[in-house]
Amino acid sequence: MKRFLLVYAVGLSLIMFGCRNTAPSATITPTAVALLATQNPTATPVPPTVDTANTPFPTLTATTTSTSTVTRTPRPATPRPTLTPTPGPSLPLPPPPSGSIIFLWDPNRYRDLGLIDTVNNLYVALPGETAIEWQVETLLESLNGKPSIALSPDQMRLAVTIVEDSNGSGSIETLGPSTDSANLFFYDLKTSDLVRLTDNYLDSWTISWVPDSSAIAYARFERLFSVNTNNLSINTLIDQLPDKVTRILWSPQGNSLAIELQDGSLFLYLPESGELLSPENVPPGNSSTILWSPNGEWLASSIIYSLGLFVVNTRTNEAVTLVNAEFSSLSSWSPDSQYLAYSQIERNDLINLYDTSVYLWDSKTQESHLILPKMQTKSHALWTPDGKQLVIGHLANEGQTLDLSLIDIDTGQTVTLWQSAFVDQNSSVYPISWSPDGTQLVMGYLADEGQTLTLSLIDINTGQLTTLWQSSFFADPSSTVQPIGWSPDGQWLLFFAQEAGKTGLSEIFNAGVYTVHRSGGEPILILNTANEQTQTFHPYGFYWLSQELLVLPSNE
Repeated sequence: MKRFLLVYAVGLSLIMFGCRNTAPSATITPTAVALLATQNPTATPVPPTVDTANTPFPTLTATTTSTSTVTRTPRPATPRPTLTPTPGPSLPLPPPPSGSIIFLWDPNRYRDLGLIDTVNNLYVALPGETAIEWQVETLLESLNGKPSIALSPDQMRLAVTIVEDSNGSGSIETLGPSTDSANLFFYDLKTSDLVRLTDNYLDSWTISWVPDSSAIAYARFERLFSVNTNNLSINTLIDQLPDKVTRILWSPQGNSLAIELQDGSLFLYLPESGELLSPENVPPGNSSTILWSPNGEWLASSIIYSLGLFVVNTRTNEAVTLVNAEFSSLSSWSPDSQYLAYSQIERNDLINLYDTSVYLWDSKTQESHLILPKMQTKSHALWTPDGKQLVIGHLANEGQTLDLSLIDIDTGQTVTLWQSAFVDQNSSVYPISWSPDGTQLVMGYLADEGQTLTLSLIDINTGQLTTLWQSSFFADPSSTVQPIGWSPDGQWLLFFAQEAGKTGLSEIFNAGVYTVHRSGGEPILILNTANEQTQTFHPYGFYWLSQELLVLPSNE
């Protein structure tokens, strides 16, 4: 799944962005940048076609029928006509997006310098009177290290960890044996005030907002605390755990806090009773993900590097292993919490690639069903907004085509959304995220032996494919496109794109944060992150707020 950052967080609003990593001046004047190059001639958007054979699991059969028929037909002997993806109209410009975008970035440190201390700034990008006008302002400067930030659920405050001189050396050190530690602050988005919450330091990656925005949980070594963001009081939740805390996450209802320790053990803290529960049958190893079901009754967790997968029943306090530790796995909950779609990824040494199978686990029966066997799956599975179907990229027609299909979880019925001639093992298609209204799917396509990247929208009702961005030349492995999320009004997609390669004898490097309208047209550059063909650290910690900041810091 190289090069595409899959927006794969289930149960989180798409308005909240979690991409992890602006010019130095306070104001940056963006320009409209056209990155839409010649369309890939092999990619064919397919008007939705239905296989009505009610195929049970695990078989997935994609069809190549047209919308005028719903019967199963063999693959035609002649190639299907090529349909050119159609960029939407660029004139007149759509109305500008609403809200404001906040993010972190170190504009002065370059990735080719190796391991160095970074100093990030907190920025806000504000839309102007037209869609191509953006103003980037600095909110906070000189935040040492790589701060963790987390937006409160009510979007009023931003939790920020800032490294300070904890070892008393007189300087800030974020690398090496004498690394300094961070304290916790919140930045008030209404008043622009930075408020200190702690002075006893914490592990900066262990912060989690209570769902009602009243408090933040955080850890310091083997101790767990909570700070009230209204009266700033600190409450000790757990005074001594068996090992250092590495990860915490509140359940969606706020009635349970998942705690993962350095030795791999998992605990559940119940704030109402103060109980600390240790689920039974948890497999050994550190977790790399903690994923609550939307109803808070189940907790899914992958072991470090996404190896293995288990779920914890919070009512019985028992864990069930779904994928053994020798296999990698990705998972996502259905909106109603009944199903967990997950993949089992295993290495195929014969072809030096990875085979992926997709399963569906039913929380009511606690049984797994194979949806798509290995050697066919080419992507993870993404739920439709109503939770009735999964979108999967896979091989079809005896391996001759690469398809993106919808599969009904009750009937096994499939709908082909998109189809391309399968060229090589590097060709892939990834369902990434849904538009807020659930009618369009953001998809990424990797073609030309893995050297051409395309970001598109496909309408699931009509099959119309709209190209949003495409690499303008054969790119090297550092090229990437990372969709970040949607504007609050659901009309604009925010993404980061980076191109590195050659055209003729000229070396080219482009990188920046862009937004593009869902109808297509030219992507609009918000922030240029390339400097003299050198790549800086990527911006990260994006949040697109539903309201504009009312107060900006004074320039005095």
